[in-house]
Amino acid sequence: MDATWISDMNISTQISRFRREKGMTQDQLADFLGVTKASVSKWENRISMPDITLLPKLATYFDVTIDELVGYSPQLSKLQIQRVYQELSSAFSTREFESVMKQSEALVKKYYSCYPLIFQIAVLFLNHFMLAESQTRQMEILNDTAELCSHICDNATDVNIRNDAFSLKAVALLQSGKASEVIGLLEDQCSPNRMGDYNEMTLIQAYLAVGQVEKGKQISQLSIYTHLMGIFAAGVQYLMVNMLNFDVAKETINRLEELIDTFDVDHLHPNSAAQVRYVASMVYMTHGLEKEAIAALQRYKDNVEYLIVHDQVRLHGDAFFDRLEESFETLDLGVSAPRDLKLIKESFFQSLEHPLFENLKNCPEFNRLAKADFWRKDYG
Repeated sequence: MDATWISDMNISTQISRFRREKGMTQDQLADFLGVTKASVSKWENRISMPDITLLPKLATYFDVTIDELVGYSPQLSKLQIQRVYQELSSAFSTREFESVMKQSEALVKKYYSCYPLIFQIAVLFLNHFMLAESQTRQMEILNDTAELCSHICDNATDVNIRNDAFSLKAVALLQSGKASEVIGLLEDQCSPNRMGDYNEMTLIQAYLAVGQVEKGKQISQLSIYTHLMGIFAAGVQYLMVNMLNFDVAKETINRLEELIDTFDVDHLHPNSAAQVRYVASMVYMTHGLEKEAIAALQRYKDNVEYLIVHDQVRLHGDAFFDRLEESFETLDLGVSAPRDLKLIKESFFQSLEHPLFENLKNCPEFNRLAKADFWRKDYG
């Protein structure tokens, strides 16, 4: 991964720069420090490094911090964090898994107080832990993810990132089978006694009150979009909960399909539509309805194919949601996908291996799903 844009420690360059800014010669700096000119020359030419006991004296003389002296910044910009995530995510599909993990863990140690980066590394781990070869290793990564989130919650001053880390920790715990801990974390958060979050509505009204109508439109669209995606996420979970209750599950599928049509989710957010169709196919197979399951899987395949072929893994709006781009640009990861295209394709193939679809293995329609044209395209 090309990480030259990260502010690495470069004390050689820094000593040379600060010395020249002060108009000093190497001899003068050497005299002040009580070392030879040859030593200063070796430092500036990266042949050797100054003794650690000299760093405070150097920093004091140049009137800089030790961090500034060694060229180290504990924080990365939003753009740098985006590039870190994108490059590491892509690396998971092209390099050996543990080498990418090692690189990610090194970044965590180096920028442990850069909480936006630590949060995105936690997201990265959660999106890719299943690529680890053993279940034991997967559990280790999930535990590391939860610990990173706890570190953010305990130390970050930004309330928003603490809240996001709190939610992500719950997901990591659930993935690792610690459901009881998740209940302890979240049960009070979902209590009907808690007042709902009306901040968005209040903000929109405030914008209108000061005449910023366009800003009000932007926030309104984002609110509709966010809650719409939330309905699909909750709807998929409701299908899972009601897997054995066909009447409720079927009604849920019908209502979600109506929302997909109404808001053209097949094109707006094909991943959400794909999740609905995939779980719907599981419902149908649970109740022995193979024809309906095949039809749902075909729509699932169509969503994944559209997502990949048209590069719709990036967040985007449409004719109705024509103000979303402004909001998406402010996201920590921008509009980029949290997973590489190659991994998305591999996930589709793996999803067809679910035991519920075993009875479909001899079905021509089912077998054609795994041989779709987009599998033969190279997106890597």
